[in-house]
Amino acid sequence: MSTFGAATFGEFLSGGSDVPQWTREAEVEVVHIPGGNTSVIQTAGRMADKVTIKAKVTKANYTTLLGLVGTKATLDFSYGSRSAVLLSIGDAVEKLSYDVYIISLNFVGA
Repeated sequence: MSTFGAATFGEFLSGGSDVPQWTREAEVEVVHIPGGNTSVIQTAGRMADKVTIKAKVTKANYTTLLGLVGTKATLDFSYGSRSAVLLSIGDAVEKLSYDVYIISLNFVGA
């Protein structure tokens, strides 16, 4: 079982063994010069690491997680433990008559 703050969730692993990983990207601004045939590329370091975790939750845990959007807490999941902010919850699907929701939890490392 995985946790974020006071909420628990089960990771919904694709094929039973695909573990989500933190991703990283550069912060880059590309500006095309009007009338020219080139662009100016400006870099400003890196953005914060991100991870999306597909999860299986009950309605009670889904409601708890909705209340945690935008908060910072410790995220414990199959890849490890780290301080994170829950950015959003997406792709929510309810499995009728089973009290089960499949959701995507989008985190940024803090």
